[in-house]
Amino acid sequence: MSKINYTAIDANGIVHKRSTKARSYTHTVVVKRSYEADIAAACEKHWTKSDTSNFAYYRAIAEDRSPHYPSTRWCAKYPDKWTPAEIAEEDARLTLSDAVQKAKAITATEGHSVDSYVAFQKAQRIARVDARKAAGYYDQWESVGWCGRLDLALKLAGSQKNVAATDVLVAVEA
Repeated sequence: MSKINYTAIDANGIVHKRSTKARSYTHTVVVKRSYEADIAAACEKHWTKSDTSNFAYYRAIAEDRSPHYPSTRWCAKYPDKWTPAEIAEEDARLTLSDAVQKAKAITATEGHSVDSYVAFQKAQRIARVDARKAAGYYDQWESVGWCGRLDLALKLAGSQKNVAATDVLVAVEA
């Protein structure tokens, strides 16, 4: 069986494509993402707990207090299964990995209190959303699903949350 190609054109003139061997499609649902919803998500309270926990973890690594630092050396737990060369290689690799992880932890928390770290992380999330806005991400239509019947397409369109706009497009066999 050969592939069937479907296309649909959104309000910006962008062609959305889908190919299949076994299904037939009549519609696709497209959405424009919401800048306001993404900004609100970047500022949600649950991030404070996560950022506070991350700060404590990074400080523990930076100060050599982490229970997971330095990395577990399996060769020390099972020395009879490792050759001396493998043990030396594993130790060198993990020592380098631990040094990189400690340097990243120091850089991430350097000059920050818990509150300033949390504020900095929030500002970083907002900056990422703003960068996507500047790149035109919120002006583009994105296909979220292809459907074989109009009622299914309307149901899918109605289930979309935190979007600026939703549209149902007719799919045409190409």
